[in-house]
Amino acid sequence: MTMESAWVVHKFGGTSLADAKRYRRAAEIMRAQDGARKAIVVSAMSKVTNALLELVDLARARDDKYVGRIDALKTRHLETAEALLAPDSKQKLVGVLESDFRDIAEILR
Repeated sequence: MTMESAWVVHKFGGTSLADAKRYRRAAEIMRAQDGARKAIVVSAMSKVTNALLELVDLARARDDKYVGRIDALKTRHLETAEALLAPDSKQKLVGVLESDFRDIAEILR
């Protein structure tokens, strides 16, 4: 009977995932861990949760500033994907992000 190796699990969130540089650092930390069974739990990028809550507040108040703020949040995510991913992977994620941000805008509208 073989003994399975234990899982190495790390949780990264907030400032640990503020930008592409921080995502790379999280990947370095995981690569440096021993073992074949690794898992990463991630939270939203730094300040994204607060930004989403602010979008809801602006939309609720019928303040059209939320439209520009959605675009800024989308741009931040697209720039991070651009910096981190290979072209084929990036294209898939960009499609998902575009769709998700359209959905958020529609809900807030």
